[in-house]
This record gives sequence, C-alpha cells and structure tokens, in this order.
Amino acid sequence: MNIGLLIQLQGPAGIWGPSCETSARLAVHEINAAGGIGGHEIALEVLDAGLPPDQVAARVSKAVAERRIDAVVAMHPSDLRARIAASIAGRVPYVYTPQYEGGERHPGVYTIGETSRELLPPAMSWVAEHERVQRWFILGNDYVWPRRSAALVKALAARTGARLVGERYVPWLYSERSDFSEELAAIRASGADGVLVMLLGEDAIMFHRAFGEAGLAGRAARLCLAFDENLLYAVGEENTERLYSVSAYFANLDTRANNRFLDRYLALFGARSPVPNMLGQSCYEGVHFLKSLVDAVPRGYGPFKRRDRFHLAHLSARSEDSLEMPSHVHIATVQGIDFKHVASF
Repeated sequence: MNIGLLIQLQGPAGIWGPSCETSARLAVHEINAAGGIGGHEIALEVLDAGLPPDQVAARVSKAVAERRIDAVVAMHPSDLRARIAASIAGRVPYVYTPQYEGGERHPGVYTIGETSRELLPPAMSWVAEHERVQRWFILGNDYVWPRRSAALVKALAARTGARLVGERYVPWLYSERSDFSEELAAIRASGADGVLVMLLGEDAIMFHRAFGEAGLAGRAARLCLAFDENLLYAVGEENTERLYSVSAYFANLDTRANNRFLDRYLALFGARSPVPNMLGQSCYEGVHFLKSLVDAVPRGYGPFKRRDRFHLAHLSARSEDSLEMPSHVHIATVQGIDFKHVASF
C-alpha cells in the first residue's frame, strides 16, 4: 500500500513540513515492523501541498489515477481541502489530520483533528476568567478556518459577558509585506484585552514578535490556535508574556503514550531531528488511523457515520493510545522556551 503524504514543504505551513514527514515515517516504520496493512508493507510518497492549489489538486489526482498512491494523509490549510477532495472524488481514503474549523462532509474524507467547537469554548472561558478578558479581537489569515471560527468566537464571548471589538484577516505570508503595524494599531485602538490569534507559520512568528516589541502584553492576553513548539522557539521568550496556546497535543505532555512516542521518534531520527509538535504528531496519528480504517472495513465496521471527527480507535501520541472517545483539550502558557500546562478539559 502506498500512502501519499500531502504536506506543505513551502508556503504558510511550510515550517511544519519536516516534522510532519518524520512523524509520518515513524508511523510507517511501526506499522511495517508489526506486519504492515493486510500483511503488506506500506510506503510513503511525499507530495508538496505548498504549490498553487490547482497544481496540487492535479498532481494528487494524477497520482491516484496512476495508482501510485492508494490513500492520502494530509496536513495543510483548510482552503485546499475541498479542491483535493474534489480531485480525489472518493476514489481513495483522504485522512485530514490538523485542527480545523469543522463541518467537513465530502465523501471519503476523514477528519481526525480537533474542531474549533472543541477547542475554543474551554480555552476562551479559561482565559477570560484568569486574564479577565472582556473585549476580544480576532486576528487571522484570510481563509475559511479563521473566518468560520469567528462566528463561534462571537457567540462564546457573549456567553461570558464579553464581546468582540474587532477582527482583521490578512493574506498568506503577510509578514513578508507588512510589519503588522496597522493590526497592532487596530488592536490598541479597540481597547481589546484579549487577542485570539489564528495565523500560520511565518505570519504568526512575526506578529508575536511585533506584539511583544510593541509592549502590548500588558494590555491584552493572547490565545492562539495552531501555535506549537516550532513557532514558540522562533518567537523568543521575551515576546511570550500572557501568551496561551490551546491544543490536544504538546510535545512535553507527560503521558505514557507520548513518552513512548518521543522515545521511538528520537531512537529513529536522533536528537537533531525536527521538533515534535502538534501538527507533526497529527500526521503520525493520521497514518495509524488509516491502518485502523483499512483493517476495520473488511470486518464490516462501516459504513461510517458522517461527523466532524472520526473516533475509530487508533494509535496516537496524545492522551490515550486508542482514541475511541474525544481526547483532552490542553491549555498551555509559556515558561522560558517551553510550554507550561495550565489546564485540561
């Protein structure tokens, strides 16, 4: 069985490419060591999702038509998902791994990452209580994930007696063209005491640096989605005051599943390997989910009920080894150059 690993090797999510590939290769190594899928070894073909969307869709469709790949495991921004799903047209399983906005319904697409509806309610409530946030400001990249999540943010803010006082959406790789001075001015003028950040890659890095240098941490706490160890190291500890990240996985989670994952990861790739993180782990999990999916179908497990996230038991590095129920959501702040766990839900 050949798996197409669809990840960005360039572009807004390119910073996560190396850890996504190594994490997926660890899963392939583990599955093959245990006998493969259906008694056959599996192989990985890496496909670059950082190219123009039409090129990506055409290359994936061609790989499927030529039978070079029998399934897709994908970690890329949500705006590409509909095009890929249409190009595959249900011919092979398409496992979409990262946290996302929710609502996926294309045939043959299996989402395993947390949705905004799972992540935002506990995180916003906790940060609002502990940082006394009454006025939220949204800053995100200009695509479906931040924009669709904004409606939920407004509803959640109202439940806690807070309100949304501003929102800005910037194009991909905005940091190459802007120093975020306009966005920082808008945040300051709005009187926001909480900023919900949904920026990817380099944009997130440059914004948080600018936010810290502008001295805005005293005015507003930051709650971030898709903010991992790669971004944290690049932002620098001097720019992380009152910064929180919400995720179902952090590399320093002290669980049996994660400790085993890290031991195997380091044993296979060495201490100088790409940093383990939430999005790389999602690819590890995606390959294992695919095995469980393929193994389950001959036993009559399906058809699968459509839902935002599939809870088919599979190996994971998160809080449990077999995810039959939703995993925990963790909130972390920053201590030095590492995340410090503050709450789980």
